[in-house]
Amino acid sequence: MYCYKCGKENKEEARFCKDCGAELKDRSVLSSATEEKSDSETCKNCGKELPHNSKFCRFCGQNQSDNATVSEVDITPNKKLKPASWIRRFINFVLDLIGYYLFAFPVGYVFGLLFGPNVFDNVNDVILGLFVAATYYIIFESLLARSPAKFITRTKVVNLEGKKPDFGQVLGRTFSRFIPFEIFSFLEANPIGWHDKLPKTMVVNDE
Repeated sequence: MYCYKCGKENKEEARFCKDCGAELKDRSVLSSATEEKSDSETCKNCGKELPHNSKFCRFCGQNQSDNATVSEVDITPNKKLKPASWIRRFINFVLDLIGYYLFAFPVGYVFGLLFGPNVFDNVNDVILGLFVAATYYIIFESLLARSPAKFITRTKVVNLEGKKPDFGQVLGRTFSRFIPFEIFSFLEANPIGWHDKLPKTMVVNDE
């Protein structure tokens, strides 16, 4: 039911509005015209339907106020999505570092066969390392929504709706990893680092 005073939706058994405190006993349901208006608002960012006068989108976190821009998104995770713990993220980091080196060997071998043994002689080591790391994460997270380490720790990458991230978000995650000091953004109990926040993704437990 909807409050006659503020238009917020309440549970059927509620006696008072959870937002404004108005009594719902005698005037609990809005007219059909008002209800239609209540359901007609859409999020300015994702376009999904929202209750009338919603301050934030329950799907993407977008601020719905008149002076808010589409970039002002609340990154707070959906309550149904629990971020993977710090220890799992740390294990992912260590295992993927090992996976990166194991991945680099066949990549180097294939390039050597195709272009000759001296193919990397004139390539900067840092640039080469970033290229291999980017290829590693893009391939696995775009196809499987998880890197090899995440299979072991039973975690996966999702967008803020709990679905598989699109290719653009995977690219955003990958290149955000190369921001200086990005690793320090994970110093929380349930960390959401920069390479999670910027492309609006999360790493959650896959259980």
